[in-house]
Amino acid sequence: MREDKALLPGIHAAHMKCLDSTTAAAEVISCLAMISLLTGYAPKQWRKGLDLMLPKKKGVWRGPAKLQLILLLNARFNQNNKMLSN
Repeated sequence: MREDKALLPGIHAAHMKCLDSTTAAAEVISCLAMISLLTGYAPKQWRKGLDLMLPKKKGVWRGPAKLQLILLLNARFNQNNKMLSN
């Protein structure tokens, strides 16, 4: 997961990368991720998103037609989606 990508406030991609896989915290996060994958349940934080409209070309503003809509999501949700795609 790239650290320079925008996410919702809170847990950031760098937090996920810095987590030592041998700690109890990593085990808990892993179990929580598996619950979502096995049951289909999504925590409240994962159901929120932030819509942004950014210019398609840097420095060019020509109205809404030239804006790109993106949705910022929770880092843990993005990480789970990444696990699913592998």
